[in-house]
Amino acid sequence: RVEGIIFNDDIPRMSQILQVYKKYKISNAEVRPIPPKFQTSDLTVQWMISSRTVIDEVANDDEVMPVKFCYSNFTD
Repeated sequence: RVEGIIFNDDIPRMSQILQVYKKYKISNAEVRPIPPKFQTSDLTVQWMISSRTVIDEVANDDEVMPVKFCYSNFTD
């Protein structure tokens, strides 16, 4: 299980690429600790996905992965 986060101008760029229920090979994402005040689960690190992140869809895969969405509220 992993957590990925996208900020600011990278959101519209990456939203064209990432689709629900698809599988991807993701590389060149920066791995950073999640500040304790923003941790919403037992995860302590996250992938920082940006326009430099390489994302390739895994094609021809009939198996659909189960998806569980965990949304985080930002108060600051």
